[in-house]
Formats: sequence, structure tokens, C-alpha cells
Amino acid sequence: MYFIEQITTLLDGLESPLVAVYFLCCSERLFPMYKAFSRKNNWGNEQHLRKIMNILWENVNSEAILSYEEFVNDINKQIP
Repeated sequence: MYFIEQITTLLDGLESPLVAVYFLCCSERLFPMYKAFSRKNNWGNEQHLRKIMNILWENVNSEAILSYEEFVNDINKQIP
């Protein structure tokens, strides 16, 4: 249904920066839904999450993207 095996196989073969790009693309697609949820429930911080995503996009070609633990922790605070 969701092609989980195919996606997993594809991602397993990619270098870490390309996996990050894949997940950033997914995040971009889901961001409007996050904004709607955030506004409806008065929860989260869409501007902060947008800022994190922009920083990751700006650094996608650098080694900085490989050290993402700080971003993951910050993002986890922004999601329900």
C-alpha cells in the first residue's frame, strides 16, 4: 500500500545527506498539515519548525547535516 519495502530499500542504499534530503522533502509535503494542526489546536510553533527546516536545507551539502541530533531533539519538541 505505502511501498514501505521499496522505500526502505532505496533509503538503505543512500548516503546520509541524501537520506536527509528525502526526509526534508517529506517534511515539506507535510508542513501545511502541521500548520493547520498547530493553528487549530493552538499547539506547536510552525515558525520555529520552518526555521529548522530552512537551516537543514541551507546545509544539505555540508558535513553539518550529518550531525543532526540537536535538530532532531528540537523537532521532537515541535510535534505532538
